Amino acid sequence: MKRTGVPELVAAGRAEVVALTLGAHCAMLATADGILRAPAWPVPVKSAIDAGDSFVAAMVYALARGAERTDAFRYALAAASATRQREGTAQCDAADVAVLHAAIRAGMTIGAQPPEARGAALFDGNRPDAGAA
Repeated sequence: MKRTGVPELVAAGRAEVVALTLGAHCAMLATADGILRAPAWPVPVKSAIDAGDSFVAAMVYALARGAERTDAFRYALAAASATRQREGTAQCDAADVAVLHAAIRAGMTIGAQPPEARGAALFDGNRPDAGAA
């Protein structure tokens, strides 16, 4: 079976939206409009257990509540980061996610990457002066 990348899944119409994490490296959101990438938000890491699950759950939750995809992606990053700050299998709580979500919204500039320019990071990662998108 041929291995298919995320952009190809979207381009082939097999998925409308693909969101994924690449551990401590970054997260990615792919749609027909392009690809968004974000570095992991810098937090004191106590455990990475369930951070990816928190990312997916938060993304689905935010979309179900009517959030725009880019902001749902930010919310997912916040949940994953909040989970990484917890010991062992402890889950993040809503207050931690809200604080991190506000910080991520204020500190990251998000732009869409056209499908033909795949691969480059799109966020001005973690710069306080980057401004909200």
